[in-house]
Amino acid sequence: MRILITLLFWITLSSVLQGQDEIPLQNGSFEDIPKMSNQPRDWRDCGFLGETPPDVHPRSDSLSFWDVQQKAQDGRTFLGMVVRDNETYESIAQYLRALLEAGECYEMSIQLCRSMVYRSQSRLTGRMANYNQPAVFRIYGGNSLCSRRELLFETPEISNTDWEEYFIEFKPHVDHSVIIFEAFYKTPILFPYNGNILVDNASSIRKVDCPEEIALNEEPNPRDTKVVEKVQTPANVNARSTQKVKPKVFKAPEILKELDIAKVEKGQTIPIKNLNFEADSASINRQSEKVLNEIFEFMDYYPDVVIEIGGHANLKPKQKYAEQLSLARAQSVVNYLIEKGIDPERLKPVGYGNTKPIIESVNKIANRINQRVEIKILSVEG
Repeated sequence: MRILITLLFWITLSSVLQGQDEIPLQNGSFEDIPKMSNQPRDWRDCGFLGETPPDVHPRSDSLSFWDVQQKAQDGRTFLGMVVRDNETYESIAQYLRALLEAGECYEMSIQLCRSMVYRSQSRLTGRMANYNQPAVFRIYGGNSLCSRRELLFETPEISNTDWEEYFIEFKPHVDHSVIIFEAFYKTPILFPYNGNILVDNASSIRKVDCPEEIALNEEPNPRDTKVVEKVQTPANVNARSTQKVKPKVFKAPEILKELDIAKVEKGQTIPIKNLNFEADSASINRQSEKVLNEIFEFMDYYPDVVIEIGGHANLKPKQKYAEQLSLARAQSVVNYLIEKGIDPERLKPVGYGNTKPIIESVNKIANRINQRVEIKILSVEG
């Protein structure tokens, strides 16, 4: 009997670790007691420090939150998430009952719409505002709650005001044990704004066969292609080569001159200059894109390099807040590089909080120096 129980345990554990053909979400219909600023059961709030969680909206005609009149598409309640004019936005997460496996293909469906009325206080003016602008719905994968390791899917802006079913397909590059649902601004972002997304009836995640891809050494079937254009290639380049052809000359960075492959060493730390965030926020200032693009170009050109992105806070805030903020800022840099195309396996976000100050003091100069994000070279050989 003991042997049988042990065998069943290992079979179950193996199934969880290796993933399943169908992964059910816990409370995918977002059922709960209707409540404002309190995420539905089985989900964890992943919003910003100092901001309220999402809302569980009621179906009842006699009760509404923020003047939202929409009725649930499935069950009795549904989820409402907002984006705000102070560059904060709402998200929720949960651990999955099986892994999303790297290289596998998955599909799911979810009901989404927008409310024409979603009244709440503006974070910038302090006055009542209508959070009715369209936003996008994002799905992230991660390995701990609220850790956005890989962006798996992003919808177009959700402008429909009646429920519509959205079919979602994605293929993770790395394994994930956590899924995150997020409301985000329509991209490209120019200015933050007040908007909302209503969410209901998220299906199980189903593993499916990946679409067939024509191998590079196979000739296309003329019946499958309307027009086949001839592409002129240099004489020394094999047209069927699977290797990525890189520019012959690497443009040296103008800001992070330390990113020189001939000089960087394992364990070396490089401060990221000209990287700025909004106050008490992980939102990256748009003027910081130039230095982030230099990091991307370096990582893209040298595919064997692996780095840590370390966030540091100054000595002013409490330790827990400093750790959360520093990790969120490191993760924002990692997310930027992943969205540009860098493999998540080559990026490690770390939040050091205020445990490693450069200057043991609290003043404007010391705060500015201690509050930083750094690159640490973990490997130059892959």
